[in-house]
This record gives sequence, structure tokens and C-alpha cells, in this order.
Amino acid sequence: RAVECYDRVLQIDPTDASTYLRKGKTEIRIVFIGIAVDCFLGSSLSEIGLYEEAVECCDECIEICSPDDTISCFVYICEGHALVELCRYTQAIECFDRARKLNKEDSFTYANKGIVLCELEEYEQAVECFKNAIQIDPTNASLYEQKGNALNDLEKFDLAIECYDIAIGIDPLNAEFYQSKGSALINLESYEEVLDCCNRALEIDPLSTEGYYLKGMAYLNLKKPTQAIACYDEAIQIDPLCSDFYYKKGESLSELNEYKSAISCYDKALELNPLVSSTHNHKGYALFELQEYYQAIESFDKALEIDPQRSMFRSNKGEALEKLGLLEEAMESYNQALALDPADDLANERKKPLEARIREEKSCTDSVDDH
Repeated sequence: RAVECYDRVLQIDPTDASTYLRKGKTEIRIVFIGIAVDCFLGSSLSEIGLYEEAVECCDECIEICSPDDTISCFVYICEGHALVELCRYTQAIECFDRARKLNKEDSFTYANKGIVLCELEEYEQAVECFKNAIQIDPTNASLYEQKGNALNDLEKFDLAIECYDIAIGIDPLNAEFYQSKGSALINLESYEEVLDCCNRALEIDPLSTEGYYLKGMAYLNLKKPTQAIACYDEAIQIDPLCSDFYYKKGESLSELNEYKSAISCYDKALELNPLVSSTHNHKGYALFELQEYYQAIESFDKALEIDPQRSMFRSNKGEALEKLGLLEEAMESYNQALALDPADDLANERKKPLEARIREEKSCTDSVDDH
């Protein structure tokens, strides 16, 4: 409306320079308001899960923006986040790189790129991104945790713990940092220290399922399955829809030889997530211990449908077949396991006595035939 008014004034006096100036400033404001709305819309669309629409909106906004202004930087970051949610990681990295060129002092763009590189399992490059981010913002505790997570994935556990300790030193009331440190300590088999980290995390956040989960793992590895079960029960009470908690509870119950209860936990885990091969395998093991060999084989077969390259599953199936007296089929399973992994000690250990048993039975059969 303002522009329309200026146009009417200019129709009356086309030489009025001040009116031209006011009209131009108003049009500039309209352009920037439009850009701002587009930016906000792109960000908002991502927040409500409309990621394709967010990418489209950001692309339109970039066409309007100057290629080297701060608004473009923000738009590239928004688009990068939407692309991450769409699992279009390479394009997301391109967006974060463009944002970084526009603002080289923004640690956020380095950190975002590092997170995406972790998704691509490019952990060495991710560590470099987090290093760059830390140089810009050395008091940002989250950056040290993210660097630690990348180092953890590289199995550089001691270096990861150093990063987590720095993060804790900056922000000692963040439960997530203690949990991340605990996950690294699990890999170092420092289970008592894991318990210390989990207890500290749970003091800060009593509803932390990750704290209970890691604490349960530590107890299970310390051969304290009863305490582990108590931890998984706490986690289940907080989040009854997480299959991992039932799976680990089942594993703990199996350690106590409570196989029927363990199977109930595995069934609940599979109800929530039927595509976890290890859950089918552990259920098969529990059924095997209950001498339910046919059902055990069914579970091992389901595990193999999901992950046919796991030698352990074929070896376990072979043992169940052997218990049913299906010796040739059992031998075939052991051979398949060893074809996948010639260093599978368990398959080798099971195969040798079976070979002797087959030779003995064949010898007895030949002897009967001779008579």
C-alpha cells in the first residue's frame, strides 16, 4: 500500500526526488521481509518434519539472497539440517561448506559437518572438523563430546575419555557427558568406573534411560545379573517402548538360567523391533537350553534371514541340529560357519567331535553291513 501511495504522488509530481527515495527504501524492506519470511519458513518446515518442503523453500530463498550475506549463511545451515534428515549427507556437507565459507568464525558449521561425517563413518575427517570448531569456540563443552564420540567410533577410547573429561570440566551438570564417558569405559572393560559415571549421570538426571542401560551393561559384565535386571527394569519403566532394554534384560535372565523369563523378554523385544538378528539368536539359545531344539532352529533361521553373514548363528543352528541327531545337516551348518569365518573357534570346536561321531556311526553301519 505504501508503494501504491508513492506511485500516486509521483504521478502528480514525477520530479519529486524524495518520494522516489522513500519508495525505493520501502521496496528494499519488502524484499528483505520476504527473505526473512522464507528463511523462517524453511526452518519451521524442518521443525515439523516437512524436510523436502524445507529444502525447496531454502533453495528459493537462496535465489533471492545475495550469495555472500549472513542470511545466505543461515539458509545454507537450515537446508543442511533438512538434507541430513532426508539422509542426503553429501548434499548436506555441501551446504555446511558453503555456510562456512560465508562465516569462517562460526563453529556451528564445522560441528554440523563433523556430525554428518560421523553418519558417513568418516570419523577421521569428523575429528578434524570438531578440532576446527573447538579452536573457534574452546569453551563449548558439546564440541568436546562430539569429538570424543568420533574418537570412540575410531576405537581411540583413551583419547575419547580425555575429551569427555574436558566437557565435564566445562559443564559438570550435563548427564550426557558422563554417559558418553561410560560408553568409552565399557570398551576398555573398566566396569567399576562405568558404574561411577552412570551413578553421577543418574544423580543429575534420574530419568536417564541411557544411564540405567549402561549401568546394567556394567553389572552384567561384572557377573552381577540380578543388579543388571534391576537397572533394565528402571529403564523399561521410563521407556517401555525401547526393545534394547528387554533384550538386555533377557540376556541377564539367561545368565541366571531363567530361560523362560528370558524368552518372554526376547519376545517383547521382537514385538517392538523384529529385525534385530541378535535377539532372535539369543532367543534360540534360550530355547536350546530348554531342549526345545526345533523352536531354537526356527529362531536361528530368523536370525540368519536378517544377517546371513554371521557365522555364530550357523554354528548355533548346527549344535541344535546335532542334538536332534541330524548329523549331516549339523556338519553342513558348521562348514557354512567356517566358510564365513575360518577363525570361528566355536564352530571348529563343535565340528571336530561331530566328525569323529559321524566316522564312528559310519564304521558301525559298515560293520553291520559286513555281517
